[in-house]
Amino acid sequence: MNFSSLMDSFSFTQHVSGPTHTRGHTLDLVFTLGLNADSVCPEDVYISDHHCIFFNLSVSASPPPSRRMVSSHFLNESTASNFSAAFDPPCSSDNDPDSLTSQFNEHCLSIMDNICPVKTRSVPAVNLTPWFNHSLHSLMRQCRKIECLWKKTHFHIHLLHLKDLLTSFNSAVKTRGFPISPTWCPRAKGTPRCCLTPSAALSLLPLLQPLSTLSLFVDKINKVRSSISPSALSLPLPTPTRPIILDSFAPVSLPELTKLVDSMKTSACPLHILPSSLFKSAFQSIGPSVLSIINASLVSGQVPAYFKNAVIDPLLKKPIVDPSLHSSFRPISKLPFISKILEKVVAKQLTAALDEHNIYDCFQSGFRRAHSTETALLRVSNDLLTHSDAGDCSVLVLLDLTAAFDTVDHHLLLERLRDWVGLSGTALEWFSSYLSECSFSVAVSKFRSSTTSLAHGVPQGSVLAPLLFLLYMLPLQHNLSSFKGISHHLYADDIQLYISFKPHETSKLQLLHTCLDSIKTGWLGAFYS
Repeated sequence: MNFSSLMDSFSFTQHVSGPTHTRGHTLDLVFTLGLNADSVCPEDVYISDHHCIFFNLSVSASPPPSRRMVSSHFLNESTASNFSAAFDPPCSSDNDPDSLTSQFNEHCLSIMDNICPVKTRSVPAVNLTPWFNHSLHSLMRQCRKIECLWKKTHFHIHLLHLKDLLTSFNSAVKTRGFPISPTWCPRAKGTPRCCLTPSAALSLLPLLQPLSTLSLFVDKINKVRSSISPSALSLPLPTPTRPIILDSFAPVSLPELTKLVDSMKTSACPLHILPSSLFKSAFQSIGPSVLSIINASLVSGQVPAYFKNAVIDPLLKKPIVDPSLHSSFRPISKLPFISKILEKVVAKQLTAALDEHNIYDCFQSGFRRAHSTETALLRVSNDLLTHSDAGDCSVLVLLDLTAAFDTVDHHLLLERLRDWVGLSGTALEWFSSYLSECSFSVAVSKFRSSTTSLAHGVPQGSVLAPLLFLLYMLPLQHNLSSFKGISHHLYADDIQLYISFKPHETSKLQLLHTCLDSIKTGWLGAFYS
């Protein structure tokens, strides 16, 4: 049975006539069943070798979309100016960061309630499309951006770029939307319509529940930490003698703080007292109050409690993973905008001290200026190719830590900041306050879990997390450098170990085994204990 006969057997009507391809073939078809399609017109839109098929379709009016109630401050173009005019810095002789933060937040909320009080309105309820994830949305935005650029310039290079992006977007949609299997969607077993309509099948997937997701994240960390054998935990790493490189943070000036805030990107967080866009627009008025909070924290070595609360936004690790599994999600922390300002001030001063005293592992390419995945790949590739040209054999071992950021031990991190980095005084006290009494909750859609304490880890999504993780990894450099003949390179928690030898010197592989045992029983145990 040919294709036409097959479609006729289902009573489908085909409406396209004439070529739909740049080479004169009819490859794109429009089938209907019980509907009338007229004014069918293939048109070349230049971004593909296939024509776009335009047609009119007469259908009955769909029922009005369901609606839901939303309560929030609704901002307009005059909100920033009205807020700035109404903001009167609260007078306070108290230098306690918590008190200053509470006064600032209460004052801002009071003004917001006056100039744009919370309103409740009805908005269309958006249908859930689980397959349209963050990655697809990002790709779609890139396509639209380049499409606008091409329409503006009409440059051929922009058209080629647009075609490449559209190809990537279509491939991602197919990967996310169409491979539905019984494993992915248990209730789709024996349901052909789910196989033919991926969005329908995906809608059967269970939604993440904030409370269960919260429990999963906590249980996962505890499970990873408990998997390390007690014997490994009993092997302490040697502590170096490091001179003090930073004992206090210097207060910042208002021009410095203004420049920093202007350079920051806006972000959304349920904990925001002021939306970050309004925060930046009104900073000329609120700047002195924010400066008082920042400098009070730096001088006292105390971080306000409001700064240490986070809302976890579960983010899919990869577009192709199963969204019905909690393990497919990465816990990304959303923090108050003002807390990110404080972290950036601290990160700038700490980074300057680290660079001045050459504290970083010279073979660490993660989260460092002028370093990237390229520097890591070039280093390892160059070494392996050089030894290959010399007739040597090479063995490369790739290691990856499970939940690396989330299993950081706070007590150990403070010890390494003191002993391996050289922090002391109020600078070390500031980090002790930063890591203590932290809490987080999980938000999924409009639902949010209860709050629980953060006993381990550095929050992914914060400014300081990558920097603190690199400093937490410093003992690994000492461990690996003791094995002469084994080279290493790191990108954050991704570890590359490699050894080269002459074909008759296979006994050198024993050194690699010894190195791996040392990592497992020594450094890895110290990572979690």
